[in-house]
Amino acid sequence: AVVSTQSKQWYQRRVHGDISSTNTFSISIMHLLILSTFLLTSTSSGFSMGLDFGSGAPPMGPGFGPPPLFSCTGKTVEDALQKLGRNGEQVSRMSSEDQRNTMIVLLADGSKHSIQELQGMTTVGDLGSLVGLASIRDVLLWNHFRTPEELSRISYDDQRNTLIVELNQATGKAIPELQGMNDFKLVGFGCETWRMF
Repeated sequence: AVVSTQSKQWYQRRVHGDISSTNTFSISIMHLLILSTFLLTSTSSGFSMGLDFGSGAPPMGPGFGPPPLFSCTGKTVEDALQKLGRNGEQVSRMSSEDQRNTMIVLLADGSKHSIQELQGMTTVGDLGSLVGLASIRDVLLWNHFRTPEELSRISYDDQRNTLIVELNQATGKAIPELQGMNDFKLVGFGCETWRMF
């Protein structure tokens, strides 16, 4: 937007004789430098994020998209909050009680559960914990198996079962074997399967 505005102003001044022809070359060089810097930055960031420049949009489906900025297999409240959109600096300034309450509020929006139901869940645990729910939700979102709106209408059990079905289809591992995994083993298997590192 800045480049196009400058170009328009330059053109208007050029037409009205406010810019001499001797300045034309230096101004054109300036525009080329700005444009080349923009293109180099966009291209390098695009390749690092796995963007498809042919379609102008990130590829959709399992294994695509930029790697998470946090540990995919993380089992801590801090990891879970980052998966839910909080940055590390925000999280580090919170007390443990604030971290839990923030996670509950975010998961109330990110799942079918009410705040009261989420308050009854353990913070961290092998099955049915807040951190486990946040981790399962993250794998489903990152791989575009469900949208945020769809997940907001799905319970912990249904989110876990959705991940199990997707892993069964992707790897051929038997559903009973996947059902026998705790939440973090299931998430870890998903991270490995879809290269979420």
